[in-house]
Amino acid sequence: MAAETPAPAQADGDGAADVAAQAAADPAAVRAAVEKAIAGAAQAKADAEKAVADARSARAKADDDERDAAQKATPLALQQREAEARKAAAEANKAAAVAQRDQLGAFIPDFSKVQRGELELKGDQTLDASALAQRAVAEAADTLAKRVEEKLPDDGRWRLLITSDSDLATSDGAYLDVVTGLDQLSAAADKLLEIAQPAKTKEFLGPAIGALVSAVPGLLSLFSAHRTVMTAPVTISDLTAAAATVGALRRLTDSGVLIHDDLRLLPKGAVHGKAEALGAKQQELVGHKIALEADKARSTAELAEARAKVSELTAALAANPDNANELRPQVAEELKQLESLEQKVDAAAIKVGLIESVLSAIDHFITSLTAVPEGGKRSPLALAAMREQLHEATAGDHPFTHVLLVKGNAGSAQQSVDDRPLWFDDKYSAVATASITYMLLETETSQLVTADNVTGSAAAYGKIRDEFEVKVEARPLDPSGNGSGAGT
Repeated sequence: MAAETPAPAQADGDGAADVAAQAAADPAAVRAAVEKAIAGAAQAKADAEKAVADARSARAKADDDERDAAQKATPLALQQREAEARKAAAEANKAAAVAQRDQLGAFIPDFSKVQRGELELKGDQTLDASALAQRAVAEAADTLAKRVEEKLPDDGRWRLLITSDSDLATSDGAYLDVVTGLDQLSAAADKLLEIAQPAKTKEFLGPAIGALVSAVPGLLSLFSAHRTVMTAPVTISDLTAAAATVGALRRLTDSGVLIHDDLRLLPKGAVHGKAEALGAKQQELVGHKIALEADKARSTAELAEARAKVSELTAALAANPDNANELRPQVAEELKQLESLEQKVDAAAIKVGLIESVLSAIDHFITSLTAVPEGGKRSPLALAAMREQLHEATAGDHPFTHVLLVKGNAGSAQQSVDDRPLWFDDKYSAVATASITYMLLETETSQLVTADNVTGSAAAYGKIRDEFEVKVEARPLDPSGNGSGAGT
């Protein structure tokens, strides 16, 4: 074995020599081989360090596992594991419930996606506004009737005119104008009929003409004035208030007389009598005018003959002065007769002119009495007949002792609607109020006995479905007398 040892050494020596020879022959190859050797050594070192790190990591993991095992064995770790288990069970149950709900949801409709119905109320009036307003007016009328009944005479001998014409003075003034005009024209006609008699002399005619001249211009001025006699139209609210007031008064008492200003028959009283008497005098004046015109025509013809005869005698006297003593008395007599005829013709002309003037005034007046003015609804004659009983008895009836003005005022209505969803009935409620203005006048003194504004109200509530279900709220009257509700 000692003989074999030198061989490798010799080989190494020879290898080194070969390397050296190669290095001398190729230096680049030698450097590459050296660098490769160094890189291999570095890789080996890195592998060794990685192996050491892996060993340490395995050791640390083993330590952690040992610690975890030790901690899991403690009571706290056991409680934590139980809590986590319960949490996992709860989440599982929740997921199961959601799955079950989704399964049932396929058979149950989703109401959140159902559109609710709409309640549409059209118009500008609240529900049951008319009925509620009437009940409110009835309540206000009850209060009004109680107050008025307390002011009327206890013996029941009263006549009450109910009107909605607040301008009573204008219509009453029309009555005075009509009566005054009729009286003046009748007086003028009487005076003219008196002087129209053929037996009346010139001395009587002069003062009579002065009286007529002073009367007729006043009458003509009455006709020349452009007057429009109007009464305010009775509105529905006024008529409703008046009807409710009459009903309330009649429920309180059966005594006395109630007359509505519009809904009544007009009696034929003194005004119509004066108008008929004036018409009769008008016809009588027409007859006198015809007679006077005929008399005037005859007198005019006689006057022409008398003038011709006077002219003839005057010419004869001028032609025969010797016969002057015989002709002069004849001329004087004819002149005297001529003067009488001239006075007769003049008197007839004046009488005819006056009759024509008065007849024209009567025609205009009677026409104006029976004509309905533009914008009005009654003639002055009818209006005067309506107001006649404020001053005197008519057709056996006593005059009105009192006038009650009743005016219905504009009321109000409020409405509340509960538009409920799904199949529930929609609910609503409505409240209406109404007020009446009244004034009680005593005709004998024109004194206002009492006046005020009274108010009534009514409420209703119900459900809106295929058919209305309405209930009107019944509330007692306010002890103060102002009213607070309407009966059912």
